Amino acid sequence: MTNLVRYGIFFNPNSGSGESQDIMERAAERLKEKGIVPVSIAGEDAEDALLKIKESIDSLDALIVIGGDGSLNIAGTAFLQSKKTIPIGVIPGGTINNFARSWGIPLDEDEAIATILGDHTTTAGIGELTDNDGLVRAIISSLLVGRLADISNEVRQSEKRKYGLLVYPYKAIKSIGRQKSHLISFKTDNETLSLKTWIAVVTTNKTVGGHTYLEENRDAFHVTILHNMRLSKWFSYIYFALTGRLNQSRANTFFDTQTLDLINEDTREIAVRIDGDKGPTLPVSLQWYSHYLTLFTPAPKPSDKGNSH
Repeated sequence: MTNLVRYGIFFNPNSGSGESQDIMERAAERLKEKGIVPVSIAGEDAEDALLKIKESIDSLDALIVIGGDGSLNIAGTAFLQSKKTIPIGVIPGGTINNFARSWGIPLDEDEAIATILGDHTTTAGIGELTDNDGLVRAIISSLLVGRLADISNEVRQSEKRKYGLLVYPYKAIKSIGRQKSHLISFKTDNETLSLKTWIAVVTTNKTVGGHTYLEENRDAFHVTILHNMRLSKWFSYIYFALTGRLNQSRANTFFDTQTLDLINEDTREIAVRIDGDKGPTLPVSLQWYSHYLTLFTPAPKPSDKGNSH
């Protein structure tokens, strides 16, 4: 008797007006047409969803995630905490979808499902964060620390609905000059930098804020730091806030690294923001894992080059 192929479909039943559930049901029908058994996975909240994915990994051949970087973070965290991975497919459903954009995954639902059923895979790196209590969490797209992270953590959902993404640069520009930089040490295997940090962006792929941030995905964390904020650097921040290209300014410090410790040298608590959600307070340790995820992506054109199999 042939073993049945089982794909989990992870979705957030509380997003929108049931849209994610509708997408899940349509994806399940497409899987059945291909002889694949769909397994619905949904949690009451992020913690419950994380537990259910961890409990399901051993019985699944692949996992489909419906949603954006926050939903992918839950799946990646489940993999890291379980110390096991299975192939992962993405049906983008977030506002920005940095990870999907970086890896060429179609934003259109039908095309995304067709990509998963096409069975072509690529490997992608992932970041691991360990907080001061030893709790492990994934970094799928980006980590922010500094004033922008503070502002993002403070912005209310009602403000985001009313003003959209413009609420972030607006609030940040208003706060320039209010002495709200944080003294943070950035420790790698090669050096330690102690900087009065206005914004630090740690990225795991080439897209940030829906914009192309790097020319290509790198096999490491890419760190960009805007520090010692003064009037001459305002334009660097404004440029980043509007275009997502902070790393192109000569006024900033940037580097690639496989490991990074973020240490609070300030008198205030400093919280990070991971993949669009509030994260733990410093200190935290970051570790890069090359080719950790096996990701369903569109088959390359004959002229394309990349790490695929």
